[in-house]
Amino acid sequence: MNTKILDKLLNLIYLFEKESEWENYNVSRFDFFESYHKDLYDELNQNLFGKSYYCKEDVIKHYLLNSYLTFKTLESIRNDNELYENNITTHNFIKNEFEGVIKIIINNCFSFGIDFSEIAQNLKIPIKTIDMGYFESQKILFDYSDSDSISENKLYIFKDSKSYELFLYHYTINENKKTYRAEISYLYRIMYEEGLIKNFCRPEIFRNWLVDNNFKNTNSPLNTFYSPKSNKKYHFYNESKNRFFLNK
Repeated sequence: MNTKILDKLLNLIYLFEKESEWENYNVSRFDFFESYHKDLYDELNQNLFGKSYYCKEDVIKHYLLNSYLTFKTLESIRNDNELYENNITTHNFIKNEFEGVIKIIINNCFSFGIDFSEIAQNLKIPIKTIDMGYFESQKILFDYSDSDSISENKLYIFKDSKSYELFLYHYTINENKKTYRAEISYLYRIMYEEGLIKNFCRPEIFRNWLVDNNFKNTNSPLNTFYSPKSNKKYHFYNESKNRFFLNK
């Protein structure tokens, strides 16, 4: 199992408060982490793809346990170090980054029909350290009587469950970006044009759906255009779409 991205990301989070470690980079520490989220999602997805259910559980356990142990170690350092404890920016970043990693793990669990909450309990990870509100908001979208189906009353705007999973993948990557509104507008427009979001779902309906289902609001109308299909953004979208629909 290749966990190079996970190991690198956790190490970077651990070194976050050490200014000397970042002197050679030309970007802020905050911006530096954005690119790792997409790579982490892809790495975890690849490690899960094609494996048996029990092998998938082992992969999730590895990612979740290592993420939690890193967070716990940093919390111990914070509690023992007065300067670290008083650095609210550092503390909030590490907490938010940990929650971001957990969201990526949760979203992959739903995509592959894995019971995240049971794994967390078996690993004896305190629920209070995990954003279970996010887990519950996603759980109600899925019908656990069939791990491959999604509750119709919640996901009526999408063509099928794979379309929702494709949306969730891109949403997870983009939700914390400064360009979130532009990214989610692009995603809506391209999925709408390709029929993955149903025809009746006009922009205002989509924005209301985001709010009703605990996704981040755009706070203003969607952009009215999207970039040509020849650009890098479309190629990334198209590659991920092909991967999600490969076995359909």
